[in-house]
Amino acid sequence: MSEARSSSQSEDGSVFGGGQEPLETEESPSDVLLDLLPDGLFVVDEDWRFTFLNAVAARLFGRQREELLGRVLWTEFPLLLDTPFGTAYLRARAEGVPLTVESLTAHNACWYEARAVPRGQGLVVLFRDVTARHWAEMAREKSAIRLALLQEVTAKLCAAASEAEVVDVIARSALAALEARSLSVGLPEPDGRTLRVLNRDNLAGGPGYRLERVRFDADAALARVFRSGLPEWQGSLACLPIRTKGHSLAVLSIAFLPPRTVEEPDRSFLLSIAHQAGLALERARLFDREQVARAEAERQRARLHALVMQTPMAVSVMSGPEHIIELDNPPHQALHGGRELVGLPVHQALPGLASLGLLDVLDRVYTQGEAFMEREFPIRMDLNTGAATEEHFHHFYYQPLRDAEGHVDGVAFFGYDVTDQVRARRELELAAKRQRLLSEASTLLGDSLDYTVTLERLTRLMVPRLSDWCSVHMLSEEGQVELIARLHRDPKYAAVVDELLRLQPAHLSDPQGLGRVLRTGEPELFEATTPTQLAPLSHSPEAARLMDALHVSSYLCVPLVARGRVLGALMLGHDASGRHFSREDLRMAEELARRAAFSVDNARLYREAQEAIRLRDEFLSIASHELKTPLTSLRLQLSYLERHLPSSAREQLGAKLDVAHRQARRLSQLITLLLDVGRIVTGRVSLERSAVDLTRMVREAMERLRDVFEQSGCPVTLNAPGPVVGHWDALRLEQVIVNLLTNAAKYGQGRPVTLTVREDDGMARLSVRDEGIGIAAEDLPRIFDRFERAVSVRHYGGLGLGLYISREIVESHGGRVSVESHPGQGSTFTVDLPREAPSV
Repeated sequence: MSEARSSSQSEDGSVFGGGQEPLETEESPSDVLLDLLPDGLFVVDEDWRFTFLNAVAARLFGRQREELLGRVLWTEFPLLLDTPFGTAYLRARAEGVPLTVESLTAHNACWYEARAVPRGQGLVVLFRDVTARHWAEMAREKSAIRLALLQEVTAKLCAAASEAEVVDVIARSALAALEARSLSVGLPEPDGRTLRVLNRDNLAGGPGYRLERVRFDADAALARVFRSGLPEWQGSLACLPIRTKGHSLAVLSIAFLPPRTVEEPDRSFLLSIAHQAGLALERARLFDREQVARAEAERQRARLHALVMQTPMAVSVMSGPEHIIELDNPPHQALHGGRELVGLPVHQALPGLASLGLLDVLDRVYTQGEAFMEREFPIRMDLNTGAATEEHFHHFYYQPLRDAEGHVDGVAFFGYDVTDQVRARRELELAAKRQRLLSEASTLLGDSLDYTVTLERLTRLMVPRLSDWCSVHMLSEEGQVELIARLHRDPKYAAVVDELLRLQPAHLSDPQGLGRVLRTGEPELFEATTPTQLAPLSHSPEAARLMDALHVSSYLCVPLVARGRVLGALMLGHDASGRHFSREDLRMAEELARRAAFSVDNARLYREAQEAIRLRDEFLSIASHELKTPLTSLRLQLSYLERHLPSSAREQLGAKLDVAHRQARRLSQLITLLLDVGRIVTGRVSLERSAVDLTRMVREAMERLRDVFEQSGCPVTLNAPGPVVGHWDALRLEQVIVNLLTNAAKYGQGRPVTLTVREDDGMARLSVRDEGIGIAAEDLPRIFDRFERAVSVRHYGGLGLGLYISREIVESHGGRVSVESHPGQGSTFTVDLPREAPSV
C-alpha cells in the first residue's frame, strides 16, 4: 500500500486511526476483512486525502485503488461537491456528527446510500447500492397510488348512474393515470352490427368526444377485441374488452405518445379498470332500465303496485333463531295460501317445512352462516295444512343475513316456481323418447313381411316403455277376433292376462272394450280406471276377479286401420306400476297403430300379389303345355295337306298354305317363349353344358336369319378373329344369339348391324351393334324385365319376353348381359360369358 494510506493508520495498524506514521507495506488482517464487505468503504484524512478504499469502493469510483490513495477527494472528483453526497461529507466533518444521505448518481443512474462518520480529523464513508430498494419503494408508491386511483375510480363508477357517466369516468381516469395520448371507447349499437366509438385525445380537449362507427366484422382492433373478448397489446396501443358474465359490453383502446411498451403493472391496472367498468356499465344499464320502469310506473301508478307485488320471485326475511318472519311479499304469501305471515315464527306459519326437512336446513344456515340453494325442489303438499297436492317444483335460496359485526342475525328466502319449466322439459324429454320409439317401431315394422312376427316384436318394443302390458288382435276374413301377440312386463302376470283373454273373447257387438273399437274404428281411453268403468269390460265374475288381480290403473285401445278398413286393434294397459295414460299417449298409440296397420296391409298385399303372380305363372305354364299339343297336330295336318294336294289345287292354295305354316311357326315360337318363362320362374331350367364354339354359333345364326336381315334391309357384318370355345348349353346359347340378332334386324331401320366375338381374360364376349331407333335412358333399366318393351306394340310386335329370357339364360351361365343406347343412334347389346362353368 502507498505511504498516503499508511500515514493515516493508527499504532495498531487500523485504517481508522488518526496517526501520521507511515503504513506498513503489508496488508493487515483488517484490510482483508474490509475488502470482503459487500458495501463500498473509503477513508479520508483531515486534508481529504484517501487513506483507504476497499475493492468495492474502488470499483464504484471506477479507478484503481493505487491511483486514488493519497489523492484529494475533491481534486479527483470535483463534481462530487455539488451533490447531496458532497454536502453530507462536509457537514459530517464540520459538525462532527454522522450523517446518512441517499441520492441518484448521474453517471450510472443508480441510487446509493452513504453513511459519513467523523473519525478523528478524517472521515469514514460507508456506501451501498440501494437502487433495487428504491425502485421497489417507488413501485410500492406507484402501486399504492394506482390502488388509491382504482378505489377512487371504483367509487366514481359506483356513483355513475348512466352509460355516459361511466364512459367519462373511464376516459378521465385512464388518461390521467397512464398519461395516455388518446383513448377510445366502443359501445355496441342497438342494431347489433356496429360499434359506436367515442374518441378523446386528452384531458385538455374539453368535455366532448369525436364519434365514429365501426362494424362488428371489421378487422380493426376494437372490433376484433369486442368479438373475441381477449385483450390485445400492440406496442404502445392497448385494446381490451369491457366484459361481464362472459359477454362483451364495450371495448377500451388507449394509445401512448411517445410510444412505450405497456408493462405488466399497467396491464393489470387497465384490466382492473375494465373489470370495474364492466360492472359499472352493467349496473348503469340496469339502472337505466330501472329508471325507465320507474317512469312507466309513474305514468301508470295504479298498475305499479300490482306489478311489483306480483313479481314471480317470492321473498321473505326471517330474523333470530326462531326465524320470525319480518318481510313477506305477495308472491311468497301466494305460495303459502295467501295468508299474512309477518310476525309469526316460521315453524308456526309454515308447519309443512318440518316434514320436508327444510326447518333443519334453515337452522343450519342460521347457525353455520352458509347459504343453501336447491333447484327444482319437489313439493307435493300444502305447507300450511300438510294436505297432499299436485306436485310442483321450486328453485329456492336461503341466504344468511349479518349485522354490522358480521354475526348472522337472520335468513333471507328467495324462490320462484319452476313447475312449468320442469314439466315442459319433461314433456320434451318424453316427446324425444316417443320419437325414438316411433323411429324404432318404423324400422321394426319394415324389417319383415311376416306381420305376425313383426307384431310380436312390436309388443316387446312397447313394454315397458309405453305400457305395462300390450296385446295385438286381428280381424280374420270371417270377422273373427284373433289374438296375434301379447306381453306383460311381469312374467307372473302374463298367465293372468292369458286367462282373462280366454275367459272373455272379444265380440264385435260388445258395448265397450276391444269389440267396440274393432266395430267402430274409434279409440278408447281410460286415463284413470275406476270399478265403474271396468265393470262393463268383465263378462263374468271370474273375469272381474282376474281384472282386479291385475290392478289395472289405466287402459287404452286403438284400432289398426288401413285404406279405410279396420284390420285389428292394439290394447295397452298400466297396472302395478301405477302409471297413467294421457292424451299424448293416446296420440302416440294411434300413430304406432297407423304404422302397424300400414305394415300389416303391405304384408297382406304383398302376399296377395305373390299369390297372383304364382297363379299367373302356373296358368302360363299349363296353357303353354296345353296349346303345344293341338299346335303340333295342326302343323302335322298342314304338312299332310301340302303333300297330298293335287297339283292344280297346290297352285291355288300354295300361298295360303305358306301363310298358315308361318303363322303356325310363329305361334309355336310364342308358346316356346311362354314355356321358357314358366321354367325360369319355377326354377326348372337346367343346363346341358358341352364344348361350344361361340364364333361358329354366331355364323350359323347369321346364316339361318339371312332372310330376316334381307327383309329388314340391314347388312350384317361379323368381326371374329377366331374360334372362342367355352362350356355352355348350346341350345340355350343359340336362343340368346337368335333373340339379339332378331331384335337388331327388327329395330335397325335398314342400317348396318355389326357383330363382334372375342375372348378377353377367360371371358367370351359377344357384341351386337345396330344403328337403329335406340332406347330412351328412362327405359333402359326395365327392358330386361318380363313383358317389358321400350317401343309401341302397334308398330313393333312381340311379347316383351326375349330379352328377359336371354338375361336369365346368360346369368344362369354365370355371365351378364348389358346394353348401351341413345335414341336415334342405335343400341349395343353385350354378352359376357365365363368360358368355364363357375365352381359350386
